[in-house]
Amino acid sequence: MKKINVLFAHNVAKIGGAEKVTLDIISGLDNHSFSCHVLTPEQGPLLDTASAMGAQTTAMNVVQPSKKNILTFALFLRKLIKIGQAHVIDISLGDKCNAWNEYAHSYLSEADIHFFVDSDVVFTPNAFPILFNVLLNSERTAITGLPQSGRNIERYTELVVRYSCLFGNLYGLKREFLERIRERNIGLPIGLSWIDSQITKLVNEDLNDNKDDYQHWVTYVEGVGYEFSSLKPWKIDDIKLYINRIIRYQTGQLQEIYLDKLPFTQWPKTMAPINEQVLAKGISAKELGWKIVLKSKIVKRLTRKYA
Repeated sequence: MKKINVLFAHNVAKIGGAEKVTLDIISGLDNHSFSCHVLTPEQGPLLDTASAMGAQTTAMNVVQPSKKNILTFALFLRKLIKIGQAHVIDISLGDKCNAWNEYAHSYLSEADIHFFVDSDVVFTPNAFPILFNVLLNSERTAITGLPQSGRNIERYTELVVRYSCLFGNLYGLKREFLERIRERNIGLPIGLSWIDSQITKLVNEDLNDNKDDYQHWVTYVEGVGYEFSSLKPWKIDDIKLYINRIIRYQTGQLQEIYLDKLPFTQWPKTMAPINEQVLAKGISAKELGWKIVLKSKIVKRLTRKYA
């Protein structure tokens, strides 16, 4: 079987938070299925460590890409493709659900376990090989990382233990499950706001369209997962991020009522028809509570157009 090339490009050769994530991913990838390449502007600890783990490493003095200078960016991208033998996958719509669907239906490899992560977290040491081995030897379908920071650790842990939830920050799915998703032509609706919740239901209902047999198909490992930086209330960008997160979650709750009534195989391509139902019914102050002050922004999210 031909290996899949994976390229990691860093603008420094030292080992910091992002570099630790790269090394964790490399350690967790099956070297029979993946060929890892690491590129930095200079020689350093990152390349030394990656090389010791079996990755191919290259130190190349490349110009930091700039989207404002399209020629510089194009030349940089060309070098990455040449050095790492990478394949650029261009998706026309920058939507998380669209990217998930593209991967599951068009680019699924032969790896036994497939991990999905967010880019704004740092993983605990050896998270990927630990989670990989536990899920591979388990009867469960999925495995989730547990948050190791933040003030709601106990609450999130309870969601996993009692309700078999998984979190989009870090989770893995067995290949057989993703193959069944592909065979049944199930896709996440573009524009879905509460993605983790619906993937949790796909897993625990075992893709059953009747949605009447919720079982615990998600496993976990105590102390293994991810950490994230807490938001700072004195930082404007963090305040905006927090508000956007509330809007997204509240929108997801409104959408969920209608999406849950549909069999998985009848999910719409986009959330447009469900959003229209939400808006037609109207959004009351009772539903939103104190979040009524964000109603205009929630409505704006529900009226988005999807290409």
